[in-house]
Amino acid sequence: MERKLIILNLNGQGLEGSVQLFEADLLDPGSYDQAFSGCAGVIHAGAALGFNRETPQEVYDGCFTQNNTWLNRKKAGTVKRLVFTSSFAAVGHPREEGYVFSEKDWCGDNVEGYRGAWTEENISKNRDIAYAMAKANTEKMIYKAAEEDGSFEAVSINPLHVVGPLMMKIITIL
Repeated sequence: MERKLIILNLNGQGLEGSVQLFEADLLDPGSYDQAFSGCAGVIHAGAALGFNRETPQEVYDGCFTQNNTWLNRKKAGTVKRLVFTSSFAAVGHPREEGYVFSEKDWCGDNVEGYRGAWTEENISKNRDIAYAMAKANTEKMIYKAAEEDGSFEAVSINPLHVVGPLMMKIITIL
């Protein structure tokens, strides 16, 4: 509850715009309708994962299949920008020292040491592959949807690590 209040208290601080929080169920397509109504931007900040109990296929579905659900609901709304929280797992793979990664790099690329392993055929066999492929495939899906739809922009961030409790201390200082 404290986290919600910290975010909501940003309203009225002299900042442009306002913040509202909504709860939605990744498995229920209609649960996004109220949140997306009149909304200009959506920040996707989570996935249905936790405590390493999911099978590799559940990991993939939680990251890709369920994101397809809310993306389709977005198309019916007023959203102009979608910010997707992906992962470095979507783009990271071994490269020589000094290599500069770009938007052309994906985890499933044919890179020596990865060749043949990081493929959709192996999603059901390995959680790490399922997670990385789901994040990469979701990024590709939202970029394609934005390009084809033309009414919204899609961007993603690819954090290497997400650290929870420290973020609270940073937010409360603001």
